[in-house]
Amino acid sequence: MNSATLDAKLILIADPHLVCPDQVLHGKSPGARLQAVIAHINEYHADAEMCIILGDLAHGGRVDEYRYLEETLAGCAIPYRLIPGNHDIRGNMLAVFDGTRTEVPGFIMWAEVRPYARLVFLDTVQEGRSAAAFCERRLAWLRATLDASQEPLLLMLHHPPLALGFPRLDPTALDSPELEFLLHENAHRIKLLAFGHVHRSIAGQWLGIPICGLWSCAHQHTKQRQSPCLDDDVRCDPPWFGIVRIAPDATTFHLRTIELDALARCSARVAEA
Repeated sequence: MNSATLDAKLILIADPHLVCPDQVLHGKSPGARLQAVIAHINEYHADAEMCIILGDLAHGGRVDEYRYLEETLAGCAIPYRLIPGNHDIRGNMLAVFDGTRTEVPGFIMWAEVRPYARLVFLDTVQEGRSAAAFCERRLAWLRATLDASQEPLLLMLHHPPLALGFPRLDPTALDSPELEFLLHENAHRIKLLAFGHVHRSIAGQWLGIPICGLWSCAHQHTKQRQSPCLDDDVRCDPPWFGIVRIAPDATTFHLRTIELDALARCSARVAEA
């Protein structure tokens, strides 16, 4: 591949946890927070190729929540891609986003070839449980997809594929020795592996693969996560999103937060609707 073609910008959003417009989550409106992120993207990053939302799209996995998400994303100036998280229900998600691609029946996962890399979108969900899963059918598809070419790779998934030192979240990470072996075999090709789920900012290297995890668009988790009550570990900072810049000689990841005055304006609009 001609390295001169490797040039792109992608937007990443994690865990918007949308509820219906007349509802709040942890005292805040997830819809207003996502709208504030989209307004910022439209103003400053309309040149991005796409926006990828890394799961936990709807807090309750309800059809009306996905309809609200669809209405909200209609205001986004760039194309978007959606993968499921443990809060999502695939059937309800596909009932609204019926154009979502899938190459594995029963799961929402696919690959797209771009000039700079092959983007691989993975489904790590086992519905009804917080913990990740990656069954043999998903693994076989991924193996065939990676074997199909030798392009650089960008992997997008909801659950982290490794323990991160968070006592209550590590048991829900994707624990698959077969997947780990497959990714290790292809580590030299993987420019970035991005995930959500943990509501924390994470960056580092795993098996020689650059990894990043994102703060949530909706609410954050404290690192300790020791309390038996989930609400005790929630902090509603301003919403965050990520920017991936892919250049011929580097792939970089930037985190951005939304200014409080912009968030206040979006919250006011949602309250008036």
